[in-house]
Amino acid sequence: MKRSSLILCLILPIGVALASAADTKKSSHYAGTTLTGCLTAGSDAKSFVLTNATLPDGKAAAADRWDLTAAATLKLADHVGHKVEVKGKEGTDHKLQVHSLKHVSPTCP
Repeated sequence: MKRSSLILCLILPIGVALASAADTKKSSHYAGTTLTGCLTAGSDAKSFVLTNATLPDGKAAAADRWDLTAAATLKLADHVGHKVEVKGKEGTDHKLQVHSLKHVSPTCP
């Protein structure tokens, strides 16, 4: 009985640590990319471009210009010409699948 209790006491903290590490990885992967910039219309009605892109800390993003795609429910068209913050999943060639949109300012610099 004592041996079983000792083994359980040694194994339980390891399991908790592993579960905690797995949760951290999930949340950071879900967080995705956050950019702030000026929202402009793209080449067609469903495409948009974020220009003058910066990271949340105010530093320049990997690219100044990002092609955005989003579900119609986000209503990106309503924010063309505005400064916005977008969060989403980064793709190749500076493309971002937007999951959330936050209005920052009615004008762009």
